[in-house]
Amino acid sequence: MELRHKEYDEALKVARQAAGQKKAAAFKEDKDDVQNRLYRSTKLWSLCIDLEESLGTTASTRAAYDATLELKVASPALILSYARFLEDRKYFEDAFKVYERGIKVFSWPHVGDIWLTYLSKFVERYGGRKLERARDLFEQAVEKVPSKFARRLHMLYAKLEEEHGLARHALSIYNRATKAVEEKDMFEMYGILLRKTAELFGQTRTREIYDQAIEALPQDGT
Repeated sequence: MELRHKEYDEALKVARQAAGQKKAAAFKEDKDDVQNRLYRSTKLWSLCIDLEESLGTTASTRAAYDATLELKVASPALILSYARFLEDRKYFEDAFKVYERGIKVFSWPHVGDIWLTYLSKFVERYGGRKLERARDLFEQAVEKVPSKFARRLHMLYAKLEEEHGLARHALSIYNRATKAVEEKDMFEMYGILLRKTAELFGQTRTREIYDQAIEALPQDGT
């Protein structure tokens, strides 16, 4: 009602009350308690966060986002929104911590967009200046990635090595990708691996890869 009448400050006040900024009450044991369920409403918290971003302070907005994580009602979209909010205000390391919190909460496939965004933003900001940290993050990401999502992660990882690391590391990642991706992506991965190997070491080094590809690829080559 307050939003319809453009009473935005009052709307923010109501949203804060409904979401329960003093959120300890949300941890009641009674799961059927109506107020408890209200505290745990993702839609309600999303509304509260929207109003905080528009009308509140940076501190009050962060508190609202943090509450969704503490109450375990944050969605992957809220994680990305929180990180973007911090990045827009130049709190880059804090944003990276938010991605890491999201990674701990969600598993595949829900964590996929968080990983891809985090890794892209990290490389965009630091390039090769924090290469070992970037490598550690990529290794965590690819460790349990399902084949359906493996292509993009491995391509991003290999690009990091090509632009900021070592060519032989990039080739190793492409080689790992041939075994990690879905069958439909294997042909592309082998093609990239062969081309990059030839560029760096010459055609004689590609023989072993050809043999490996013949053994691994489906008979129809798709």
